[in-house]
Amino acid sequence: MKLENANQVLNLLKDFVNFSMSKQDIFWGLMMSNKIRLRELREERNLSQAQLARETDMNKRVISHYEANERKLTVEAIDKFCKFFNVSADYFLGFKDE
Repeated sequence: MKLENANQVLNLLKDFVNFSMSKQDIFWGLMMSNKIRLRELREERNLSQAQLARETDMNKRVISHYEANERKLTVEAIDKFCKFFNVSADYFLGFKDE
């Protein structure tokens, strides 16, 4: 199944409420199949990871782990990045190209 947007992902999560995996684990698994655009957005604005960390009140190491897909993005982090970069969650998570 190809997921077309973040709303579709959230609707799938609602269907899995009684599933043994946590919602965040399911969400993370679905997101991993798409291209998260954190590094791309950061580099377009000529920001270092340290600069982005200061601007978003996050730790540089956390941002590094997010970019390398070594750490699960939280809903709060997605929201913070989308607001900072002024992009939709669909775009940030790679569901849409614009």
